[in-house]
Amino acid sequence: MLYDTSIRLWKLSSTQYNCDKILQGHGDAVMCVTFHPHEPILASSSKDGTIKRWNYFTGECLSTWRSPRPYENMDITGVTGLNSAQKHALKTLGAIER
Repeated sequence: MLYDTSIRLWKLSSTQYNCDKILQGHGDAVMCVTFHPHEPILASSSKDGTIKRWNYFTGECLSTWRSPRPYENMDITGVTGLNSAQKHALKTLGAIER
């Protein structure tokens, strides 16, 4: 399966399909999109751990949410005793290495 970091909104007519807008801003694959039933808003979630809220008329990202990560901004530069898998896991949970 091919994943994309953007969202494409299509205009449909009886004879053709045209890409109307491309919403960009996620850092990894977009996994889910849902539309608000009464407002021009859609929400998207991504493998980057974010949920974004968009105005689908303007293409503007209205807000971005991310769950708190337990090691956010913990500097692991120079830490010893960790293998590469452990370092990768810590970075996924928010740690940084300069």
